Amino acid sequence: MPEARQALRYQDLTQTPPTAIEASFHGKLAPGTMATRPRVMQGCFGFRRAQGTMAQSPMRHPRQHLLVPQDLPRPMGEDEVVALFRVIDALRDRTIFLFMLRGGLRVGEVTGLSWAAIACPQGTLRLDPRKGHVDRVVSLASDVAQALRQWQRLQTAAAPYVFPRRMTRKGGLPRSARQIRNGMTRSLKLAGLTQA
Repeated sequence: MPEARQALRYQDLTQTPPTAIEASFHGKLAPGTMATRPRVMQGCFGFRRAQGTMAQSPMRHPRQHLLVPQDLPRPMGEDEVVALFRVIDALRDRTIFLFMLRGGLRVGEVTGLSWAAIACPQGTLRLDPRKGHVDRVVSLASDVAQALRQWQRLQTAAAPYVFPRRMTRKGGLPRSARQIRNGMTRSLKLAGLTQA
């Protein structure tokens, strides 16, 4: 490993085997760093090869990518849910979070939610196949249906999506997942809760 680092330092990689180069990155590093550094080096060697200063790249392209572990979200207690909804004033945000809480919808399912998918008289919502490529029908809770009716009355334009963007030039596009996540983060901070 030290010889690989020394070879990298002096750019004498002709005698260094690819496994030694790759092993030099796997010290006490975070998983994200271990995944990023070899890609950066591959790009560097690819550039040098394209410029003609190297005959071939000493690094192999990985067949498998390192997955960075992610912690599962902590479920919120009933008192935390009450505190969260107490600070949400906007009807749009309240409706979005009610959909996610009562219907178990993912952020991506809320962003692409169309009015055509909702059957208000039956109190159901049909979701297009996304995860697992399986259709599913979700029953709307009474508070979700009530918030949805209030939200629908406030809609001025006939946008195909339930939660369109605010900007008029992008009014036909759905609200992005980033906007929804940012709204949730703001509400959690206002409620004094750690991110769930």
